[in-house]
Amino acid sequence: MSKFFCAAMKIIALLGFLLTFSLALPAQMNDTLSTPVPSPEARALFRYLSSIKGKEILSGQMDSNWGIDEIKYITGITGKKPAILGLDFINEKENEAEASKAIEWWKAGGIPTIMWHWGAPGTGNGYNNSKNQIDINKCFEEGTPEHTAF
Repeated sequence: MSKFFCAAMKIIALLGFLLTFSLALPAQMNDTLSTPVPSPEARALFRYLSSIKGKEILSGQMDSNWGIDEIKYITGITGKKPAILGLDFINEKENEAEASKAIEWWKAGGIPTIMWHWGAPGTGNGYNNSKNQIDINKCFEEGTPEHTAF
């Protein structure tokens, strides 16, 4: 994996966690994050989410490479883009492009989130392979295809 992709994954994972965590926060929130030294981006996102809690609602939309362009459709109907853009690491060959979309969305002031339909280790990429059953113990046994994939 490229350095760009790895760095993007770290940022995206943190943002997704913060978003999910912040939606479950009680009315009286602590103003500190659980990460001892959060990044400036994490602090900014947390401040923003804290500032709108109970006052505003953010909308989001999952983006896909098939079907209609959902973002374009929503923007055309409402005149506004969703705040949250959902992306998917469903096909490994497209992951760098998904990471680039997430970074562009963030730089434009949006909140990206990425899910991963990781195929069961050793069975391949994509949604259908994410539903396959495997012996999870083989993921931890050196020399197995599952370990290599994991």
